[in-house]
Amino acid sequence: MIRSESMSAADTAADVPVAVMRRAAAEGLRERFPGLWFWWGPHTGHWWAYVPGPGLGRLVEGETPDGLGMALTRLRARGWGW
Repeated sequence: MIRSESMSAADTAADVPVAVMRRAAAEGLRERFPGLWFWWGPHTGHWWAYVPGPGLGRLVEGETPDGLGMALTRLRARGWGW
């Protein structure tokens, strides 16, 4: 299952371009890392990924989509394949 940020009723006309950009960023991450869940945290202002694995899996955080991608690449290099 893949999750991405969706627009809510709270989105205003001014926010729509930002929501569209975030959705596109999540799509780019899904293409690079299939099988993971991605979202932007409105309370943290950071990007997140759920990586399935032993036990409950792992949450990975990045300040930007590229930062999250780099963190996931490092995690995969350490043996957390998915």
